[in-house]
Amino acid sequence: MIIQDGIKIYPHLDWESKIWLSEGTMIAKGTASNGIQYRDNAFKPLKPWRSANETEREILLGQDGEEEPDLNSVINIVKLPDHVIEELKEYKFQNINSKFKFKHYKALYGEKLDQSIIGLNTYLKTLLIEGQPVPPPSFAFNQPNLETVTVYLKFNALGGLHIDNFDGFDIGQTEHAGRRMCINLGAEVRHLLFINQPINTMIEWMKTKKTVVKEYSQWNLYNDFMRYFSEYPVIKIPIQPYEAYIAPTENMIHEGCTEGTTHYDVSLSYRGAFKNTCPKPVFNSQVY
Repeated sequence: MIIQDGIKIYPHLDWESKIWLSEGTMIAKGTASNGIQYRDNAFKPLKPWRSANETEREILLGQDGEEEPDLNSVINIVKLPDHVIEELKEYKFQNINSKFKFKHYKALYGEKLDQSIIGLNTYLKTLLIEGQPVPPPSFAFNQPNLETVTVYLKFNALGGLHIDNFDGFDIGQTEHAGRRMCINLGAEVRHLLFINQPINTMIEWMKTKKTVVKEYSQWNLYNDFMRYFSEYPVIKIPIQPYEAYIAPTENMIHEGCTEGTTHYDVSLSYRGAFKNTCPKPVFNSQVY
């Protein structure tokens, strides 16, 4: 299925990375390399991956001259300032290989780490809509070489592609939800997987296939979309160490990926009122 116009990527000006597209999606079954099984009705990208062509990149990347985009249809890719990177490097987060090890780090660095987070918050204020508070930070840790990383603790199972609902909004109110900023603090590249259609578009597409009820939940929509549009490609974009994505994860199907890595994945996330930080990317800054 051909990629359609939808959610746009707005990278920082030095971003030179490939964009990958899958053949569609498939039901995820069995056990992943971390020994955890997928839950029922979990989906993952259908391989092989291929590099996006020039036309597809033009559809996916925000362009000069476009109107200011709807924040619910924007993915920003930012790079932390050099002084923030140098301070964070002191902690050697790439050596963390378990939540237990992180607790050891917390005990070891304690107040110093807290002060560094406060310093990072100063930078975050420049990314937030004016007057909005800095949201609380949340560390996350994932094993390497996983096609998908999200584990549903309730089921002790991998969830695959999904739509977030941390803010608890109904399906028709997700435009009020905050966006997620996820910073890669690990030693290797991690990837963001997503389908570039926002919730309202997915609902309209579903209306061409079946009767859509008002009570459509995030889970129902995700499950139906995966089944009726299984040939629609998943996009995969790399997030290098000390880069971050800012994305409307409560308004799109998405997931994290550590496939091909050998080190533990460490990230730091915030959910809040982030503005469009890169309104005019340089389209020619790319690798084919």
